[in-house]
Amino acid sequence: MNSFLKLVLFSLLLLPFSFLSAQTPDFSFSLKITDNQGNQDSVIIGYGSNATILLDQNYGETDISSEPFDSLLEMRTGFAAQPSGFQSKTQITDWSCNSNFDYQIIALSIFTENFPVVLSWDEGQFESIENPCHKA
Repeated sequence: MNSFLKLVLFSLLLLPFSFLSAQTPDFSFSLKITDNQGNQDSVIIGYGSNATILLDQNYGETDISSEPFDSLLEMRTGFAAQPSGFQSKTQITDWSCNSNFDYQIIALSIFTENFPVVLSWDEGQFESIENPCHKA
C-alpha cells in the first residue's frame, strides 16, 4: 500500500475521534478579576448539554490543583460540593434552562496580595433576546 493511501486511511480512522476531543459550550462567559495594583486574571464559566459536574476535558477543563497559585493574582474555579477538589481555569456545568435544577454552585478560589479585588464580566452576553436563560 502506498504512503498516500495509508495517510488517507489513518486520517479517516481518526476523524470520528476529533469530534469528541473538543466541544463548544451552549453558553459561556469570562469572569475577570482585577486587584488594586491592576493585575488581572480570568476564568471561563458556562454550561453545555454534555457537561458534567466532574472534570470535562472535552470542554477544555484541566485540573491545575497541584500547581501553585501565581504570586500576584490568580483565580480558579471548581464545584463547591465536588469531593475530588479539582481546580481549573474553565468550568462548564450541565445546567440549562430546561433542567430541573435551579442552580449550580461554582466555587472560586482567589489568591492575591493586593486586596480589594473587583470581579467583572461582559453584561451584554446576558442580554440575549433569543435566549431568556441568559438574562441576569
